[in-house]
Amino acid sequence: MPLESLSNILNKKFENFLEHQKVLYSTNILLDGQLDFPQGFAINQEKNELYISRQINGGTDVKISRYSLPNCDLIDTKSFAKSKGAFQEGLPFYYDINNKLCFLVRTTYDKNLAIFNYDDGVLGDNIPVLGGSKLGKDKDNKYLVTSFGSADRTEGVYIYDFKSVVNSEPILIKTIFFSNVIANGEKTQGLTIIDDKIVLGRGKTYPVLTVIDFNNTILSTIELNKKELGALVRRFDNQNIDINNFRYENEGVTFYEYNGSFVPVVCHIIGSKMYFSLCGLLEFEKINTSLNTEISVSNSIKWIDATLEPGVTNYGVDVSVRYGKDSNGIVYFEGVCTHSYTSQDPNLVLFKLPFPYAPKRNKFHNTQASGGADKRNRIEIKTNGDVILVTTTSTTTKPFTALDGIFFNVE
Repeated sequence: MPLESLSNILNKKFENFLEHQKVLYSTNILLDGQLDFPQGFAINQEKNELYISRQINGGTDVKISRYSLPNCDLIDTKSFAKSKGAFQEGLPFYYDINNKLCFLVRTTYDKNLAIFNYDDGVLGDNIPVLGGSKLGKDKDNKYLVTSFGSADRTEGVYIYDFKSVVNSEPILIKTIFFSNVIANGEKTQGLTIIDDKIVLGRGKTYPVLTVIDFNNTILSTIELNKKELGALVRRFDNQNIDINNFRYENEGVTFYEYNGSFVPVVCHIIGSKMYFSLCGLLEFEKINTSLNTEISVSNSIKWIDATLEPGVTNYGVDVSVRYGKDSNGIVYFEGVCTHSYTSQDPNLVLFKLPFPYAPKRNKFHNTQASGGADKRNRIEIKTNGDVILVTTTSTTTKPFTALDGIFFNVE
């Protein structure tokens, strides 16, 4: 058997052709008479169905709508209740032993998801799965991928064994911390896995696609020319949009089989509609790429101002307390705070780190205290995120605690 040519091998790598797009379907952003905004989607090629999750920001209900393809005719809509902080940015689905359509859905912002049996309209018990609102899977139901970070900043992903999650005995396979080039750039809006590669649909302002492997190597990242993308979707259904001035948002990505190849399908929100566009094959229409100044491509640390506890204040504007994380998962502190703490009043919580910045083991550090070069503070950083002044040798009436020099690996 002759060896496959290099060009054929490269042509089969969808990450090489992310700017090549083909619009498949479109439908309205909103359901008739409803204000719920799209959060995630999935395509079931076996049934020729499209699924879209919607909710009002801050609301406690998620609506999942089912459409027939290719015309996107609405079949039905069902809903389930969850906590206010949770969003359903992705719709991994499967069929249970009774051949019922089921979705894995977030019920709380962090650490819990559940199985929503769509056919019966029943939400199951919580399953302890780490991560936030962005969920995805691969075509073979081998992996479940879920994000961690904040609502606006995705710090990385957890990869779980899919079947273990369905069986309510989740097995975590791998944790990946994103490069700050990703975390600091356009917002990640959706996740999927194709050929053991993680595809990120990104963009609150500009359309961006990124592909990384399980070793956290960026294989490809592109920003689509927004004007050309607008022209592409306008040709698809003649929507009256101004291609020079329109609001864009990505609302997810999943996998799709096209002529024997699995490629990403991305949801572009443009004007009043959602457009589901294939990408990754040379035969699709090419959209030029561009780099806008609004997109951060910096791999430097993005500093975040700490929310200090009551009674704790910054020692000065120029030394305000901040924290940040680099691409290797190392968290750094800087700044100085003051408080009414004395050595007779131990264990003062200074501030609390959010979930992606908290260590997996308690950490202890010595820092400079007020009253002289020989004065020391003992700082403990707990796994729940609490940053605690455990003790101090300072004897001044207005003590300060320096946090400069503290760093640790969250793992």
